[in-house]
Amino acid sequence: MDRERIVCVCDEITAGEIIDFIKKNEINSLEFLIEEMPVGDKCESCITDGFDDDGFSLLKIMKLVKSGEV
Repeated sequence: MDRERIVCVCDEITAGEIIDFIKKNEINSLEFLIEEMPVGDKCESCITDGFDDDGFSLLKIMKLVKSGEV
């Protein structure tokens, strides 16, 4: 996974920043991530679809972290 890839374009947050935040703060749900980190609060495309409608989203990153793949 490209940790430098921008996931939340509105807030300019990378996949690596999101992964590190999830792990450090033991985030267990997408809803809690959105409440605690400034992501998904503007255009919301990063939540499930990905900015480019490619599925590279907060939901995908949450699943990868929970499964231990990242």
